Amino acid sequence: MEDENALIGVQVAAYYPDISLSALYGYVGSPLGSLIQASNRVWSLGAAASETLFEGGARPAAVAAARATYDQSVATYRQTVLIAFQQVEDALSTLRILQQQAVVQDNAVRLARQAVQIALNEYRAGTVAYTTVVTHGTGR
Repeated sequence: MEDENALIGVQVAAYYPDISLSALYGYVGSPLGSLIQASNRVWSLGAAASETLFEGGARPAAVAAARATYDQSVATYRQTVLIAFQQVEDALSTLRILQQQAVVQDNAVRLARQAVQIALNEYRAGTVAYTTVVTHGTGR
């Protein structure tokens, strides 16, 4: 998103002219004999500016395109964040459901063990046949 935001600034800056400055300082003449004479010193300072005179609406279109690209990247980022939140919510919901199922299964195991113990006690007391113990012990 930051890159797209910077591109908007680049496109807006293109509305203004390009200005450049240059400077030159040196000596002119024979290399050894007149190197340090004041008359051989030269300097130059220059400035240049350039501006597009006719663009046919390209500049506002480039700014609008840069803003649209930025808006698209913001929307994509928001969508990514929303999807991440949805995935976290789904995972938390799944954990809650699995926890409830684990409690129910633990209760079923506890009750099945109780049934086996009761059937075994009844068999030892002689009130039921051993098939009752085997039936409860195998979960049928």
